[in-house]
Amino acid sequence: MKKILIICLTGFMTIMLYGQEKIKLVPYDFQEKIKISKLNSSPTNDKINDLIYSKNELNAVSIEVNPADINKAQKIQLNIIKLYNKQGNLLATSQPIDLYDWIVKPMGDDKTVLVIFPAGTAQKAIIKFLKISGNSLVEIKEIVRETSYFNFDIDNKGEKLIASYSPYRGKSALPELKLYDNNGNEIWSKTVDEKDIYSIKISNDYIVAASQDLIDKVGYVYSFNYNGNRKMKSKLNSIEGTYQIEYSDDETNQFFAISTSKNIELFDSKSFSKIKSIESKDSNSRFKSYIVDKNGNIVAATDKKIVVETINNQNDEIEIKVDGNPRIKKEKDKIVLEMWNPKEQKYYEIQY
Repeated sequence: MKKILIICLTGFMTIMLYGQEKIKLVPYDFQEKIKISKLNSSPTNDKINDLIYSKNELNAVSIEVNPADINKAQKIQLNIIKLYNKQGNLLATSQPIDLYDWIVKPMGDDKTVLVIFPAGTAQKAIIKFLKISGNSLVEIKEIVRETSYFNFDIDNKGEKLIASYSPYRGKSALPELKLYDNNGNEIWSKTVDEKDIYSIKISNDYIVAASQDLIDKVGYVYSFNYNGNRKMKSKLNSIEGTYQIEYSDDETNQFFAISTSKNIELFDSKSFSKIKSIESKDSNSRFKSYIVDKNGNIVAATDKKIVVETINNQNDEIEIKVDGNPRIKKEKDKIVLEMWNPKEQKYYEIQY
């Protein structure tokens, strides 16, 4: 078995490659998806490039400190949301708003922005729907729900929002999944049998949710279609870690997968049946990030290795050692490894 040593950038990373050169890491030039002008940025605000993209990358938002409130305490700091289109043109601006501990997401329909308070210690989830009115972002609806655990996801077209709410401990209520349109109107509501919904993800035509019951030490993955009909409930092999759900692509969504820290389980979205499960072979290593490609192959990163396992059970791996966190993501038709630490980020295309 061949062994190759590559040294990249003094002090940043050493990559050890093991195997038969089936997997290659090629330096990748990461480009901003939306470029916007800095002409409108003030001397007190250098966060104009801190963009939050919609899932379909048709628009993005920036969150900028309101200069008039720059000296206020952090907890009452007011911010301005700016919505941009794919060409980087400014579409609309919000009034100053308290954004301490809030999540801001563009829906991807060119006219809607979500401002979400994600439960936490307040045990309350709040979803604000902001719409374009002229050149302003104006709040049109607010949804408030008591919940101990909250998740959400937006479909690729920017037309629907799926949200999950888990009840407080000791309450007899079941966790709920609620599907909303991009005006905040509820389309349907469903429950699952376990105590918490830990993760949800929506594709073009179905929804996957992962639930967990810590008392019974069991986890399940559910699938619902857009009409709210349950298509699947499957027991997971492990309950360790937080669940990460991934789809194979944005068009056919032929495969989906769910990971715990030690397992990745692959499913067929047409038959809603489990295809396979892969396991981290190193007892001290955990899955940090992964993707499913359009052919159903799994590319995963642990804190020590990049692992590729094909749908036909062929596998290969690269051993890595980095001063930072490895993250695998899709960039158009490429699979990219991002390795970062507080000082710098490096990108590599994974070829296999």
